[in-house]
Amino acid sequence: MSNFKVEIKSKDMIKPFSETPNNLKTLQLSFLDQFAPPVLMPLIFYYQTPFSQHNNNTTTTTMLLKNSLSETLVQFYPLAGRVNGNLSIDCNDQGVEFYEADILASLAEVIANPDLKELTKLLPYAPLSINNNNIVTAVQVNHFSCGSMAIGVCMSHKIADGATVGAFIKAWARCARGDSNNDKKLVTFDSASFFPPMDLNGIYDPEIAICKEELVTRRLIFDKEKLDELKKQCDNEQLESPPTRAGVVSALLWKMFIKIARAKPMPTKFFGVSQVVNLRTIKSSPIPENYHGNLFWSTFAHTQVEPEIEYTEAVGKLRTAVKKIDTSYLEKIKTGECLVELQKAYESFSQGEADFCGVSSLIWFPLYEVNFGWGTPIWVSTTTLPFKNTVFLLPTKCGQGIEAWMNVLEHDVATLEADQEFCSLASPIIQL
Repeated sequence: MSNFKVEIKSKDMIKPFSETPNNLKTLQLSFLDQFAPPVLMPLIFYYQTPFSQHNNNTTTTTMLLKNSLSETLVQFYPLAGRVNGNLSIDCNDQGVEFYEADILASLAEVIANPDLKELTKLLPYAPLSINNNNIVTAVQVNHFSCGSMAIGVCMSHKIADGATVGAFIKAWARCARGDSNNDKKLVTFDSASFFPPMDLNGIYDPEIAICKEELVTRRLIFDKEKLDELKKQCDNEQLESPPTRAGVVSALLWKMFIKIARAKPMPTKFFGVSQVVNLRTIKSSPIPENYHGNLFWSTFAHTQVEPEIEYTEAVGKLRTAVKKIDTSYLEKIKTGECLVELQKAYESFSQGEADFCGVSSLIWFPLYEVNFGWGTPIWVSTTTLPFKNTVFLLPTKCGQGIEAWMNVLEHDVATLEADQEFCSLASPIIQL
């Protein structure tokens, strides 16, 4: 459904329940934080609830969300601060912007056949919003006419990667439902101790990845049967171990992007793919899982546009690239040596020799377990992001499938939609 109307009922500023200590008032950005693009990362959680827009339940629910958010911000104190350029976060407790809105449509009308760009209406800001307040976090609680609700969360990429966003929302939900086993583990924002900041002026522009052209998002559904089919297409004798769900999907989408490149009047010679690797989860990682901020790095694989790469080879190249990110590679990130690889990639891109796509995944995070006290979400979505040729992988509700949100240039959509396999995967329907 497109053009549904949103009426903002209120706007508040939610501050941490207790003041942040003076020794934590300034959070220095790490090298990886500095490297992150200045965008707001969006997630939206959709709930079928027995509430009504016009009864006391919504008031009670909103107060519950506000109070639990305030408590959660004591641990996640930088999220209530403000971004200070590409240097630091002022942890000044100014607060999280909290909007409450009425949606003049039912949940079923909005998401049964969703217009993916329209979903930004359920967020307090679009991902590329430029706001004078330099906010870190904003929330919008949306009440549908049927009584259901959606909670939209935006968080600055300058202080958060996917793992940080997920951990914060999980902690907030547990606090809201009064879980007696509420996670009281130490939350640490000190990634700069692993990756000290650098002067990136003249070396790297964090805005380089932001696309100014018109982008279109398509949502592809890979259920368990399709994933099993893709795994069977791989020749396991050529692989060291069986392929993963993310691996087979990423390889297939890489090949789709190469088809787009091949269809152009003057195709590039090479096509690369970057994959985001969570540095907390690599083997023998020295980075604890309770460390938050940007703790990821992108690894590259590439191939010639012609001849077409075989599917198993694509899966193998992606895996080999990911395995490069080990504990020894962390030193290359720490010293900035890794920038040499990136500079070579960007040079080939600027000279027209190569093109790139990117894959980022949240399929490992239990998004469908985020329960604020009225059950688990029926759907979790993102929205169109301002990055050309990128794919954001989300889990499906059953936990065995993958939703791939694919961002492409508007004039490249025709090439995709002429592809039979792409059309079989592009499913706009949400089953309620």
